[in-house]
Amino acid sequence: MIYVNDKKAVLCKGDFRPAQFYKGDKKIAGYGKETFEGEGTITLENCYNDKLYGAKLTGNCVQDATPSPEAPVEIKTVGNLVTSGEYSGKYKIGIVAYNENEEEYFDIYLDAPLCKIGEYEDYIDFENKKVIRKTSIKTFTGTEGWYRQDYRLYTECGKATGIKSSEINCISNRFESYSWEVLYRNSYLATKKIGVALQGGSYLCVTPAQEIPTVAEWKAQLSAWNDEGVPLTVVYVDATREEAIDLPTLPTFRGTTNYEIETGITAGLSGEYKKRGDRK
Repeated sequence: MIYVNDKKAVLCKGDFRPAQFYKGDKKIAGYGKETFEGEGTITLENCYNDKLYGAKLTGNCVQDATPSPEAPVEIKTVGNLVTSGEYSGKYKIGIVAYNENEEEYFDIYLDAPLCKIGEYEDYIDFENKKVIRKTSIKTFTGTEGWYRQDYRLYTECGKATGIKSSEINCISNRFESYSWEVLYRNSYLATKKIGVALQGGSYLCVTPAQEIPTVAEWKAQLSAWNDEGVPLTVVYVDATREEAIDLPTLPTFRGTTNYEIETGITAGLSGEYKKRGDRK
């Protein structure tokens, strides 16, 4: 705040967005940049009528139970599948920005949902208008080029390099996930761990049973699951890709601004905003 003829005066640009003013090296009016990160309902205080900077919306993967070959568990991801209309086949993410006086809705449509496995997360980059993907989703129907080696079955999967074999790097709707090191070591035991892992060379590895089926038997099982309408589905770490997309500018309203991400499971939102009340 500054004074003109002994009266307080507010400094702003013509669109009421914040401006910085200095006298020498001393700030006499302006804003401070505040970093935020959150999930669910996110509340920002002391905002200007402005926008978010460097905003990023991150994906997620959630399962409500531990899957098994006999009892598949859905992998829930960020983005709701649209089944009719203009955007049929797309995945919708809704964003609501609001306070007690204003409210704006934004719908974003993606070719695939946003996922996350450990440190590998898909995200929307609002600043650069891109979707950054570090994972992929694949369903297996028995038509793939599977082969058997020792006590495991393999197929090529993705193009990731440099992934850590000591960490879980894929999840499945029909098999519990393990790191490659654990699944490899235990597959030689009399009582094997039934599970799935992604090998460092981008090969999907499955130990499907105590008695390992032949490739023909395994392909027949995959085909049967697919015919039942619940095919083996795996989300796995993949090479990083970028997709250009039209995106809205997420606003901040004067005072308090709340954001809600409308999707089936929790998604993260982070970025910066210009916060009122920072005076030096």
